[in-house]
Amino acid sequence: MLIVQGLVDYLSEDFDINTLSVLQEVVDHIIDYLPEDVEALKSCSATCSAMMRRSIPYLFSSITVRMSCIADFVDVLQPSRRLPATVKTLVFVDDVLEEIRPSLIGYVVFRLLRVQSLHFKGVFHIFSSPPPVAISQPHERPLPKLVFENTAM
Repeated sequence: MLIVQGLVDYLSEDFDINTLSVLQEVVDHIIDYLPEDVEALKSCSATCSAMMRRSIPYLFSSITVRMSCIADFVDVLQPSRRLPATVKTLVFVDDVLEEIRPSLIGYVVFRLLRVQSLHFKGVFHIFSSPPPVAISQPHERPLPKLVFENTAM
């Protein structure tokens, strides 16, 4: 009954800011049932800002970055405040033949604050010759999962 009354108050002139928190709890509860349904999350995020705020962490919890587009991804990542806190799984795909700048990979990894799993798919010639790219340093946060899939593209 409280939810129905909250909706009535929200739609009427007697709107109370406390009602909004009840409505946000309902929105959060709905979105939390959809973590694997990407299409539903996309639809919810396009519906309103309250749904978008809750959907974004699910939609961007796993990101795949093609090395041919890493500079573009860095351009998106630099001004973003929310994206670095949402990514938990980061996948790099080596789809280029030329040399890749390890500093870009390092920048992306350390900019994403909550990365728990880091995957490299492809040849990644930068790892075949010393010195290797430092993925985590002793004073930095450790990565619980690091995966290399050396497959020809």
